[in-house]
Amino acid sequence: MPGRLLTRDFVLVTAVTACFMLSFGATLPVLPRYVSDGLGGSDAMVGLVVGSYAASAIVLRPLVGRLGDQRGRRVLIVGGTVITAVAMVAHVPASSIPLLIGARLLVGAGQGAVFVGAATMVNDLAPPDRRGEAASYFSIAIYLGLGLGPFIGETLLANGTFDTVWVASALGLVVGSILGLRLPRGLPQVEADDGYVPAVRTGLARLLHPDGVGPGVIIFLGVIGFIGFNTFVPLYGEELGMSDVAGVFLLYSGVVLAVRLLGRKLPDAYGPVVIGSFALVTTAIALVGVASWRSPLGLYLFTVVLGVGSSLLYPALMAAAVNAAHDSERSAVVATFTLFFEFASVAGGAVLGLVSSRTSYAGAFVAAAGFSLVGLLMLHVYLRPRLGAGAGVGSTHV
Repeated sequence: MPGRLLTRDFVLVTAVTACFMLSFGATLPVLPRYVSDGLGGSDAMVGLVVGSYAASAIVLRPLVGRLGDQRGRRVLIVGGTVITAVAMVAHVPASSIPLLIGARLLVGAGQGAVFVGAATMVNDLAPPDRRGEAASYFSIAIYLGLGLGPFIGETLLANGTFDTVWVASALGLVVGSILGLRLPRGLPQVEADDGYVPAVRTGLARLLHPDGVGPGVIIFLGVIGFIGFNTFVPLYGEELGMSDVAGVFLLYSGVVLAVRLLGRKLPDAYGPVVIGSFALVTTAIALVGVASWRSPLGLYLFTVVLGVGSSLLYPALMAAAVNAAHDSERSAVVATFTLFFEFASVAGGAVLGLVSSRTSYAGAFVAAAGFSLVGLLMLHVYLRPRLGAGAGVGSTHV
């Protein structure tokens, strides 16, 4: 139906994503402990291993984008989920840092394919003027997994071993791949365009779609705080005397879910400049607060603030990127935009791990806040002039 968003296929692709992220999220609080306690790795090694999965996603992302535009989105979603399941099983014999990094690289290959395929399909199914809202609903699946997944991972580890977590995650991914087989096959129908001819791109533009670069750079700077939070909160919590931090992850995701449900129309109504500015400033405040108030109460309080700040940046910038591109190049734009998220995972984990090893976990959070403020500068200096004063997401041309 014209204008309808919550269709059967939209709900199904969101459910597959939730299943994937639940399995992925179960490893978040477990992986740093496995590197630190199980393999005796340093803080820098923790950051390297946690972020290493994104390296393969970065290398393969341009190919994944073209494949999605040529063969359809379902092949990315199902194939990527199966690859990630195999990668989780490969964690079991990974008894050294190099072997574990190898398994994480395979995770990155699968995760990159799933995310590009699912995010593109969500935009295929959404009316153009509701893509910010669609991204909000879609991201609920992501944060539902990131919120409940760590709780499940902590519980499995407390009652089993590291291998228990890896195998359980693989089983969850198998369930997701089975659900994914019911998604639409092939490419969406595109209305005839009045003389549109794809631009011939050379050099870097062949790998990075221009319409995804501006929003992508800002999401890169904005999510480094989220990467640092995910990576070092399990260890920071131990420093504060907390037995586990599953409640912190659950609280964070609960806040994001609530804000994205209640504020799902905000990205389309106010556009990426207003929403992005709010998100980046609030994120910076939260990270400085976590670093400054060194207590469980302070961690929980500023986790709420961080959740509010993080909740709206992705939907607004994703809609800005997708609405700027032609329908036939949608996967390529999504691939470019999400590529910068993977850049943040690699650079953020490594850089903040180095900062942490030379200062403290609190120092890493402050450094992450600095990246958010640089993102705010980029938003106003680079992206705002291209959107035009008061431009809404639906009229974005980046």
